[in-house]
Amino acid sequence: MVGDPSAIVSVKVGDEGLARLVSQRLPRLGAIANLVEFPAVAKGSARFRLQVMAKHSKDNIDRLLAALLGAMEAAQQSPRYYRTLMPTEETTTAFPSSQIPVRARAVGE
Repeated sequence: MVGDPSAIVSVKVGDEGLARLVSQRLPRLGAIANLVEFPAVAKGSARFRLQVMAKHSKDNIDRLLAALLGAMEAAQQSPRYYRTLMPTEETTTAFPSSQIPVRARAVGE
């Protein structure tokens, strides 16, 4: 969590790809969280903004944390997440195309 005590709680994830996958899983786990990503925050600083209300019990918060952790673990194991981590031709400009690792080249190159 980031910041001072408040009704708005930020939970920093960092990686936008991971945060998007977590965001897709949360509703199925019964959790609602607003995803904030670039350009609203710096690249690599994606986060969820949660609103805690007085009527939320400790059990509600514990269930939300369990849902967030479960969604994070599942997203990190997802093949879709690993594809977001692979460099692409556009993001790998330090090397000529012939020196880009095979896993980063487009299929058929």
